[in-house]
Amino acid sequence: MDILTIMAMLWSLLQSHLSSANYFEVERNREIKINQNSILKTTKADSIFICSHHCQLHPLCQFTNYMEEEKQCQLISDEFESGPNQTLVDGTAILTKVRLGKTEKNIEVQQPPQLLTLTFIEDLIPVRGRLIGTIPKQTKSWRIDMDIKLISTESISNNIIRISQKDGDSMNNPGIWFYKDSQTMWMRLATNGKVNQNLANVGTLPIGVFTKLSLRNERHLNAHRFTVHINDAQTFEHAHPDAKEYINMELYCSTLLSEKADVVIKNLVYQNLGD
Repeated sequence: MDILTIMAMLWSLLQSHLSSANYFEVERNREIKINQNSILKTTKADSIFICSHHCQLHPLCQFTNYMEEEKQCQLISDEFESGPNQTLVDGTAILTKVRLGKTEKNIEVQQPPQLLTLTFIEDLIPVRGRLIGTIPKQTKSWRIDMDIKLISTESISNNIIRISQKDGDSMNNPGIWFYKDSQTMWMRLATNGKVNQNLANVGTLPIGVFTKLSLRNERHLNAHRFTVHINDAQTFEHAHPDAKEYINMELYCSTLLSEKADVVIKNLVYQNLGD
């Protein structure tokens, strides 16, 4: 193969590469202009040009995630890399689509299962059998955080949220209820060799005000520990040495099998924490 043929092949590869790349210009206030018709703002100089996490894939954008409410895009570069202390400069980058799954109005960004985070950006009111999210793999360690306002107590036990492999089976990992006519919560957890172990009196909520509630299953040394926190104060602890990984889990607000709790939930976040 002669040198001219090799040069022609290299030129063809370069043209192919450039045809799928996007030229960007960095403007004032760290705005990035893409192809003269898309401008977005970035808050950090790394391989992700990000204007907001509230993104949905828009069919009119060839290499972007379009954000309907803000009329902006999130662009993720395969090749452009810059350290956190470096300055963005004009250049060329291949920008690829990243499809964001959507359940109701939660944010579910593509990421490794062990790092999965579900964030809900609108207020949630429990409805019996209301599926609000899916968890392809629930790791041994996980965390659930929310702001919750108890409106009133009910005459029977009533459910706030539940994570299970399928609504209607016996697993709860976890499920959380109020006792009847009470502001005190109880739970069910897959622990002690059971998929539905009752845990009593895990915490009490006031009526009529938003309260921080955190459920945490975390590794401590060689075993796991489940804790409940209300307004950052721990109210319950349970040794959980047999924590397991579960596949194809579903998040409900609330379960089909119980009366729904009379609460409002906001800023609900589920997070996998790994093993």
